This record gives sequence, structure tokens and C-alpha cells, in this order.
Amino acid sequence: MKYLLLLIALSTTSLICHSQRVSLNQGGATSGYYEELPYEDINGRIFVNVTLNGAGHRFLFDTGAPCMISEALANELKAPEIYKDTVRDVNGEASTTAVIKVDITVGKTLFTGVPALKGWPPGLMSCWPIDGVIGSNILHNSIVRIDSKKHLIIITDQKNKLDLKSANSAKMATGGKYQSSPVLHLMVKDKVDLSLEFDSGDNSFLRLTENETSQMEKFNVFEVVAKGYGATTYGMLGLQKEEEKLRLKFPQITIGKASFENMTTETNKNGIPGVGTGLLKYGSLTLDFLHQKYYFDADSTVNNLAEKLWPISPGFADNKLIIGIVWNKATAKVLPGEQIVAINDIDYSHVEFCDMINRVPALASKQTAIFTIKDMDGNLRKVNIDKE
Repeated sequence: MKYLLLLIALSTTSLICHSQRVSLNQGGATSGYYEELPYEDINGRIFVNVTLNGAGHRFLFDTGAPCMISEALANELKAPEIYKDTVRDVNGEASTTAVIKVDITVGKTLFTGVPALKGWPPGLMSCWPIDGVIGSNILHNSIVRIDSKKHLIIITDQKNKLDLKSANSAKMATGGKYQSSPVLHLMVKDKVDLSLEFDSGDNSFLRLTENETSQMEKFNVFEVVAKGYGATTYGMLGLQKEEEKLRLKFPQITIGKASFENMTTETNKNGIPGVGTGLLKYGSLTLDFLHQKYYFDADSTVNNLAEKLWPISPGFADNKLIIGIVWNKATAKVLPGEQIVAINDIDYSHVEFCDMINRVPALASKQTAIFTIKDMDGNLRKVNIDKE
């Protein structure tokens, strides 16, 4: 069976902590370290191997989250809970969790006394055989380079060991004193300085909410190309609520010194805006937490991202592929929530959520498709849908 991923925005584990008592930016390593970590890329997610208590473990590398340890591993380590904290995922959904302290060896470098969330809700994270997450708080005194061509992450506190080109740099903030989320400064059409966190747990390129778009609207830096309604973004704490959405086109966004033209993205009403690993398709990124800068070494200084788009965005519910969002040009053909039973006579009547996250998109090379749709009364019909 083939799998459909193309139209589902799976912004995964981005989490923000709201502790008013204890900073997560604790612990660290003895100065003078330099580590190279090979990583595995699965549909835009980054996985690395680390060591805890002498044993190797596979972790997700997620700069949009704090460090996390599975409940099973935390219990094995006998790590005491030091306090409770409230976190919010990419959709703004909240949860309370315990915080523990652990020692994590990255390469040969030991990071001691690192705060980490204990466990995570069932669902999304179980799609990967991992024991934890390397989050931004362990990186707060480091320089981190993600080399997308070599599939290599460098973590060091020695700037002179990296070939950093100041011409490719721009400002970076680190998200506050409780958690060092890397916040990149982008320029939108040379008019708006937009600050967005780099979230390596999200495989999209650009994630925006109504808050950013409403502030940018008066500067005429984007075009609304479609309006829709529905839900497609799946965060760690579940699927977002159905809501109105906009599909926007940006004539120009500058990241570092690289220009991205005719970029389209879809808005969320609420949540956490960000830049995901879609950026790494166009170059390598260095996050300098020590000196509040980032460096984007682009493969090309000008990138035209103009493309045709599907007028629907599928979603997922109850092991079914559904119409997640209907954009205005398709409102006469389908409705949000209707089930997609087949695409081009390939059966999608039952799909597994984890397969949808990890498999290659089925529609990536197609410009048109025939969808078999089941309405709310169980009636079937075939609908021809083209990219526009």
C-alpha cells in the first residue's frame, strides 16, 4: 500500500515550558568540547544517538522543545522528580508534567544535571523508537551546526573550530531565561523584521499564526491566495481544533542572506509560529547560542518556491484519512471531515497514523488525482481534484 503525506502539516513536538520557579537552562559540560553527531533524517525529523548511564539510546533532536526522557528510561535511571511544569505544544494545547535531572553523554562529552521533562502523552511520539529528546535547553552554552548534506550535527563551545562566514549571519535570540529556544530574525520583503523560533521537530518550512499575519498585514508583504476551514496540524498533545485558515504567498523572505521568493504557507489561528527543517533543504544552519547569532549557508542565494497547490489539505482521525481543510476553490466539491476512501483507486479506507508520519508522500509527483469520498451519510462519490 502507498501512503499519503503530502498535504498533512505534522508539526510535531514543539513545546514551550511555563515554569515560574526553575529555569531549564541548567547543567552543562566542561568547556573545550567539540562533537560530531551523525544523524538520521526520517521525513524531515532528525534522530541522533546519545548515551545515558553507560547505555546507548536513540533520541529525537528537537530545538523547539526542552529535553525529554521517556517514562520507562526515567524510571530505569531512578531520576528523582524535582518539580512539576506546564507545557504547550505547537497548537497551544497545555499539559502538566514532571521535570527530572539527568546526565547525557553526547559523543564523548558529558552534560551533567540537565533538566528534562519526564515522559510524553501517548500518540505521536510512539511513532518513533526513541527514548527521549535532545532539546534546546541542553544547547544553551553551545554552537550547533546542522549540516544537511553530510547529515551531521556539530555541537561545540569553540567558535574557531567552525568555518563561519559572517556574511551569512543574522541576529538570533534564545527565547527567554527558562528555555533557550533559538529565535531567528528574518526579513519579509525588506519591510518586516520577523522573529521565529527554529523548530527542528517540525518538517515544514514556515509556520505562522494569525498574530503574526495581522501585524504584518499593514505592510503589504503577503497576498492571501485562498481561505479555508478545518484542522490538519498534529502537535504532541493532539490534533488542532477546526478553525478558519489562510493560505498566504510571500513575494520575498530573507533568511540569513538567502532570498526565498513566492513562498506559500498556511496559517493557524493560535499556537507557536516557527521555521522547520524544510529550511535545511536549501542549505546548512548554525545556531550560535553563545553569541546570539545564526548562520545560514545557502546552496543558492535566490530560491524561487513558486508552485501549484492542492485546493484541499487532508487530515487524520480515527485511523481514517479525511478532508482536513477545504480551500475556497474546492468548497463545491468536498467538505471538511469527509473521508478519503481512495486516491486514484489506491485504497486509503484504513490508514495508520505512524505510517502517515514516516512514509514518503504519495502525491509528491502528481498534478491531478481522483479522490473517492465518503460523505457523512456513508455515500460514495468520485471527485477529480487538480493542483492549482
